[in-house]
Amino acid sequence: VFPILASARSASTGTICLSNMKQLALGQIMYASDNDERFPIAGKWADLIYPYTKTQEILKCPDAKTPQSYAMNEALSSNSMERLSSPNQTVLLFEADAYLSNASGGREWFVRRHHDTGSVAFTDGHAKRVNAYITPSLNWRP
Repeated sequence: VFPILASARSASTGTICLSNMKQLALGQIMYASDNDERFPIAGKWADLIYPYTKTQEILKCPDAKTPQSYAMNEALSSNSMERLSSPNQTVLLFEADAYLSNASGGREWFVRRHHDTGSVAFTDGHAKRVNAYITPSLNWRP
C-alpha cells in the first residue's frame, strides 16, 4: 500500500509543480505586455512579476528541498518578445535547485524531480515536463 501512496503523492506534487510553472510563465508574459514586450530582468524576475501572480508560494515545488525551485532562462533577461523565432520551443522558466530568490541560469541548472523529468515553461505560456535528454534540443536563446 505504501508504494502506491508514494506514487500517487509524487504524481500529485508533479502536477502542482507544473501548475506553478504555468502561473509563473503567465505572470512573465503579462509583465512583458505591460513593459514594451520585454521580459523581466533575470536577477529580479520573481519580484517584478509578483503583482501579476500575487503569491510567493508558487516559487517552490512541493518536492524541492531548496527555498526556491524555479529559475528564469537568463538569456531572455530584458529581451523583447518580438525577437523570439520559436516561442513554443524557447525556454522561459525551468526547475532548478535555487537557494536565492530570483534565480536565473541556463540549461546546466535544470533538475529533474518528478520521475526523471522536470517542469519547463515556454515563452508562449505553455508548460510541460521534460526529461534530461530533451533539454539540449530545446531553444535556450531568444
